[in-house]
This record gives sequence, structure tokens and C-alpha cells, in this order.
Amino acid sequence: MKLQEKLHRLREENGISQINLAEKLEVSRQTISRWEAGTSVPTTENLMRLSVLYGVPLDEWVKEDWTPSSRPKSMDTGEDWTPQEEAVAEGTKSKRGQRKKRALLIALLLAAGLIVGGLLFIRQRSVSVSMDDLEGEVIDIGMGEEISFVDVSS
Repeated sequence: MKLQEKLHRLREENGISQINLAEKLEVSRQTISRWEAGTSVPTTENLMRLSVLYGVPLDEWVKEDWTPSSRPKSMDTGEDWTPQEEAVAEGTKSKRGQRKKRALLIALLLAAGLIVGGLLFIRQRSVSVSMDDLEGEVIDIGMGEEISFVDVSS
């Protein structure tokens, strides 16, 4: 039996809708649909969560000769998850929280860098040179001749 068939069969046997399963796994309903259609496969993390949810060993998902047995668990009845299921759910939430914190920190550092860079750019552009500090310039026109400009304001 293929993985997508196992996923569909176990969900149906346990009386769980795609929407309810998606909520429990914190994925979209379309993701569940794609898994069951065989157009995508669950991540290892999601397979682990499905293993806990259905009480199926992780290695059974990849065995072609394994077929899910009928064992209605009826997750829709509002039964509490086991401590193991809670641990998997909490692990996923903490990873997502860490990713959000990391993204926020990167955004703050980027914003601070842009502000500091902008201030330095504005400060540099606002530095002016008085005419008294300009003495004269020499321009080389490339033919061995030099043209000198001398300050005539004095």
C-alpha cells in the first residue's frame, strides 16, 4: 500500500476530516489533500506527528507491505492528546516561535543598519568646503600639458 493510501485510510478510519487533521498538524487542508493525492509527501516532522496521532510506528509508513488496521481512535470526539502528542505539538510550536524571533531580530538589525547608514550618508553629504579652503586645482589633460587654476578671490 502506498503512503498516500495509508494516510487517507488512517484518517478515514479514525473519523477525522482533512480540516481537523490539518489543524492538529498545523498545516493547511490543501497540504493534507496533496499528501493523500500523492502530489507531495509529509516532512519527517509531520510523519512523526502522524505516527503519534495514529499510534503507528514511524518505519511502518514507508513499508509497502504494511496496511493500516482498523482501530478507530475518533480524534473528533475531543479526547485529549497523550503527553507524547503534546510534546510533539509543543516542539513544533517552540520551533516556530524561535523562527519568528530570529526573523524579528534579523529585521531589527537590518532596520538599524539602514538607519545608521542613512545618517552617515546624510552627514557626509552635508560637509561643505569653504571657498577659502580651495587654493587651486591642476588638471592633466593627458597630453603632457597641465592647466592650473589659481584662486583669484584674494
